[in-house]
Amino acid sequence: MSAEDGSICDGVPEAEPVTTNAAADRIIEREREREKVRQKLVHERNLQRLTAVEEGVAEMLRLVRQQQKPSKKERKESYRNPQNTEVPRLFSIGGHVDRAFEFMFHTNYTLVSLVDEILLLMLLCIMDMTLADTRVYTCILVIAILFQGVHLLFLAVVATELSRQVVLNIGSIVDMIECYFSLILLYAGMFTVLAYIDPDCFAGLAPSDFEGPTRPLCLFGNFLYFSSIAMADVGFGDIYPVSAVARAIVFTETLASVGLCCILFGLISYRVSTVTAKRVDTPDEYYYNTPLDTQGMAPYVHS
Repeated sequence: MSAEDGSICDGVPEAEPVTTNAAADRIIEREREREKVRQKLVHERNLQRLTAVEEGVAEMLRLVRQQQKPSKKERKESYRNPQNTEVPRLFSIGGHVDRAFEFMFHTNYTLVSLVDEILLLMLLCIMDMTLADTRVYTCILVIAILFQGVHLLFLAVVATELSRQVVLNIGSIVDMIECYFSLILLYAGMFTVLAYIDPDCFAGLAPSDFEGPTRPLCLFGNFLYFSSIAMADVGFGDIYPVSAVARAIVFTETLASVGLCCILFGLISYRVSTVTAKRVDTPDEYYYNTPLDTQGMAPYVHS
């Protein structure tokens, strides 16, 4: 090739560099597309993970709400006693009646009985003011009898439910003691109303107890003493029943006292045995109960 041909070729651009730059651009473009696809996949995967986490959190919140607020069916089938223990219902009437019974089992029974007897004494005081009007006197007496009947029904339901809790090993000693004292107040009120109906149903009462404006308080005080004696099963003293109705009521109180005492003492012994079984062994007991090692010595116990 001559020098002139070489000088002419120097001004013509070479084709190979152009081809190399185009291939590099295509590779870069392809990498960019791959990066976009990869970022898109990563974004979709992150969205899926985030959605799964949100669904898990939502499920946990739903379970927590279900535990905190049971469904209507669960509320009908069970309730929580004052010790916050799930208890199956003995019966379910539905609606406000169920809520009333649940409130009943979270209430101080002795306080309810005390309020009931105070209201009864107020009714009896009003009765003494209306001795001249026979119709009003009889009407108030019927109301007082119904009042004691509702109180008796209340304690019967409570005692039945507490006995069932004892069978399920979730009973409360405090609740049983409250029920015991509530029965004392209930029967004292029943004996007072019975003395208004038949003044000769009990012997040993002073004639002055049936006279004056303090008649309800005097009678209730005497019968509170008598009810405590009957519940304690220590025998009758200066006051004792005479009529058949009075003896029947005293008989039911004695049976209730025996049943409650058996349940209460059984519950106390069960709790004591449970605490004893869970007691941690002392180092001395551990020393004597530990097998000897190969050298014939028991391992050292740190106090």
